[in-house]
Amino acid sequence: MMRSKDITKITSVHYSICIFLGIIINSFVIIIILKNKKLQTTTNFFIFNLAIADLLFTVFGISAIFYKGFAKTLSKENSICVVIGFFTLLFLTTSIWTLVMISINRYLNVAKANIIKTLYTRKKTVLIIGSVWIFSVIISAPPLIGWSEFKSTSSFCTINGKKNISYTVFLGLLVYIIPMVFLASLYMRIFFLLNKVEKKKLRRSINSIKIADTANKIKNSDEAPVELINYQDIKKSLSISDKKVLNYYNKYKNKDSTEKDNEKVFTVNYLGIPRLNIKDNQQIFAIKNHFKEVRITKRLMVLVLGFFFCWTPIFVGAILYSFNVDLKKPYLTTVGAMWVCLSTTLNPLIYSAMNTSFRKYFGQIWKNMVKPIKCW
Repeated sequence: MMRSKDITKITSVHYSICIFLGIIINSFVIIIILKNKKLQTTTNFFIFNLAIADLLFTVFGISAIFYKGFAKTLSKENSICVVIGFFTLLFLTTSIWTLVMISINRYLNVAKANIIKTLYTRKKTVLIIGSVWIFSVIISAPPLIGWSEFKSTSSFCTINGKKNISYTVFLGLLVYIIPMVFLASLYMRIFFLLNKVEKKKLRRSINSIKIADTANKIKNSDEAPVELINYQDIKKSLSISDKKVLNYYNKYKNKDSTEKDNEKVFTVNYLGIPRLNIKDNQQIFAIKNHFKEVRITKRLMVLVLGFFFCWTPIFVGAILYSFNVDLKKPYLTTVGAMWVCLSTTLNPLIYSAMNTSFRKYFGQIWKNMVKPIKCW
């Protein structure tokens, strides 16, 4: 069995890492979106808001937990605990409902793609984000006016679930259960819609396809002669995205497509670009946009799963505590607090790791930070 001193050391190291990474990574996300107009999309505005909430939670919440591990001041100063507890709950609620807004936006992107730009203008998006903060303040404020209270525990300042169970249930519904139902149902709906849309789009006759240049690209050649190239030969040099488009093209292309010796054959030029009977490029761009929507949706689904993976233990612990379930060893609370802290770094890491543009700008910022150190 681990001694309490060993647990304190482990948690202290964990909180230190979370504070460092939470401040650095969330700051990176905020700076990247602010400085790059190409990344100032509706979805990224919500990610921007999520990064702000996580950054503030790191500064107010995790720092207080870390400090509490070494001092008992917060236990004695109830006014400090009230302030920290309120802001911690505020930033938590904002993060969760920002994820809900992201899921609604993703759903409408798939289900109502033709009107999404009118639904989510920049002004409307800012208004939605502002409404999330106001809603979060309303949910977090009742303990300040007597409906329950903020109490100092062994881990951090939180709601005293035993004083007023009705507020605990109210909070559990609005901060965990209802958002979970929203997120699960919306992403399930998105999944089925994407499958349905995919089958419809990819079964249409595709009259054009544009593939990335291969390694054999001939320089200074405006229009190279045409020749036949085996599908397997050209496929090796394509990007993953283009391979998907090419595979779907071959699966659903017109019956009059050329085949030779039971192998797929394309008419291409020396630039490695398949040349088909072209009327317009709308179909291929529709398919690529579809793949883009799928990638973004998958990325945000991972973000949501990671968030609730981190917050479930502390929620379960709070419910058990509120209903007087005896937790002889407070490991659930300790682990729950550690996982909660992990969520502030997990959110930006998941999104940036699965986003090529974010990875690129992360690398640039990191190089700019490290360069002066190397010169010194």
